Amino acid sequence: MERGRNYLALNESERRLFSSSALRPCVFISHKKDDANFARHLSDYIMERGINVYFDENDPILSKEHKSPDEVVNAIKKGLGKSTHMIIVLSKKTLESNWVPWEVGFASAKDKEYRLLRLNDVLGDIPEFYKVAKILNDYDDLNKYLASMKAAQTNNRISQEEIIRKKKLLERLDELKKIIPQINKQSL
Repeated sequence: MERGRNYLALNESERRLFSSSALRPCVFISHKKDDANFARHLSDYIMERGINVYFDENDPILSKEHKSPDEVVNAIKKGLGKSTHMIIVLSKKTLESNWVPWEVGFASAKDKEYRLLRLNDVLGDIPEFYKVAKILNDYDDLNKYLASMKAAQTNNRISQEEIIRKKKLLERLDELKKIIPQINKQSL
């Protein structure tokens, strides 16, 4: 299986060719900077399963020491625009974040599919706006979710292959239609 890639780790020409779709899903990793180590582990884990990620660690804008709120917003919009899915790393630190809730709202407005990966340090109730996401409580839930992405990817690939096959059959049929009248005329 081909390893997934981090959009932000690609060079400029690779980024131009990059596309996400059901054929090639891309997961936006939403997290608080304090959880970057876990988010990096999660990103690698997802890529090992052949799924692309958008992980901000390589973003030249977000890695700048001084950045304006507009720059952050535009970088997040770009990342979510390149992604088909989002996984929110929910920790105690996330509950104090200003940007993660904004990302959830933006993803929701763009009809992105997203899940909440609840870490062990979040024991109590969670804010209402997070409850709209389906919750991944453990690696078993995460693996099922990733497997569903891969299954959709495979099913869509089969569908694409089937479309191409049918298109070729129709082209052959058109060729045969051109030949058949000639055969009929010659046999008369």
